[in-house]
Amino acid sequence: MSTDLSRFRRRLFGALGVLAVLVATLGIAGSAQGPRLEAAAIDPVRSVQLAGQQLRLELNQPVVSVERESVVVTPAAAAALSSEGSTLTITFEQPLEYSREYSVSVAGVVGPFTSTASTIRHSFRTPDEFAYSLHRRSTEGEKDAVLRRPLDRPGDQEIIFSAPRITAFVHHGDVLAATTLDDDGRSALSVSMPGEATPQQITLPTVGTVRALAASPTNAILGFLMTSAEVNGERRFENALFTLDLSGAIGGGVRPVEAADGSPMRVSDWVFVPGTTSIVVQDYEQALTLVDLAGITANTPVGRHSELRGFLPGTSTLVVADPDGGSLIDLAAGTTTAIELPSSELARGRYLGKAALLDGDGTHLLALSSPAADGGPATDSVLTHVGADGTRTLYEPPADSRIADYCVSPNGQFVAVETLGSAARPDGYPGVPGFTNMLTLIVEIGTARVVSGLSGGFSDWC
Repeated sequence: MSTDLSRFRRRLFGALGVLAVLVATLGIAGSAQGPRLEAAAIDPVRSVQLAGQQLRLELNQPVVSVERESVVVTPAAAAALSSEGSTLTITFEQPLEYSREYSVSVAGVVGPFTSTASTIRHSFRTPDEFAYSLHRRSTEGEKDAVLRRPLDRPGDQEIIFSAPRITAFVHHGDVLAATTLDDDGRSALSVSMPGEATPQQITLPTVGTVRALAASPTNAILGFLMTSAEVNGERRFENALFTLDLSGAIGGGVRPVEAADGSPMRVSDWVFVPGTTSIVVQDYEQALTLVDLAGITANTPVGRHSELRGFLPGTSTLVVADPDGGSLIDLAAGTTTAIELPSSELARGRYLGKAALLDGDGTHLLALSSPAADGGPATDSVLTHVGADGTRTLYEPPADSRIADYCVSPNGQFVAVETLGSAARPDGYPGVPGFTNMLTLIVEIGTARVVSGLSGGFSDWC
């Protein structure tokens, strides 16, 4: 019996010894292979909304050395590489494109156990995006319709909301909000939530009209200006700013944005700051104020300017215009910089229309048109791309139509071009007039390729 027990112990210890050798050998072999990828993380939604988003690559061992220039992104996207411990961080300088499969590789990654360098690879896909428009059909005896169509891939336009006399709409993800007018010219606000057959009717602060409806590009917050109906020659509100937090994170229900005296702000213009819960408001004296809707920071004055022109795509850099030129206000740094726009050689002899800035170097889109011989609406309209390397035509409509407006997508990849046919007529809507025979075309800025089109106008990118 003791002999059998001794034999068992020898075999057990021998097996354990072999196992220990195997473990040690595998550990040495593993470390000799250099660092390997264990996990990766990026927020794909925010990657197409904001500049400065990060892809974090977690490795199985610390990084001793890596060349900062060794990161390659396909399709090409400007990116910076940094490392700390066992984490590689790739920071994208601009918002990424919609509906793209991105591949990222980092070569020459060396760990602490061997001089053997590894190449770390990871792929991810950015989300699809849709183009939206408002097709007003009340003049034809039908309900107005908010339409949606996929960008840069096959798909028919679909009606996602319909009602009589829609004046404006916005959306955040699959949540859609729209304002309508009744027969007496009073506004109503409806919110359509995913999975709900009937839109919610939002209780407004007063009876009156709503304008300047907007949605945050990165948070589930809506805002609008409200003017109440006259009672005995007086109005309770005049262009008062209200917000509605659909998530409830900063308070539910319709809430006023308050001035210093606690009354609702009277606002000339306003805009959401991408990536934050803040807004910039312009009062009747053209003073600009940065307001944190979450109430964490106090209101901050940011100067006095004639016009708000939105933000550089994916950033918190505000574009403003004055009679003597334009400026960029970096809200994060608190700095203001004058901007010089390169001139367009196609502009000679034409009317200069709307300009939309694409970057801090002055690259911009510019609408041009020629005067009509009979004094009617301008003809021969064209949308151009103007940069330091020259001017190119981005879109030119057929001879029987003209460009009415255009707006750039939040990531700066596309532009929605609103066109009017020769038979277009005013639709008679008060406050936010439009036209019949409107068509919205989606053009890729980098290639001038028309990728999609929808009936109607009033793109939510505006």
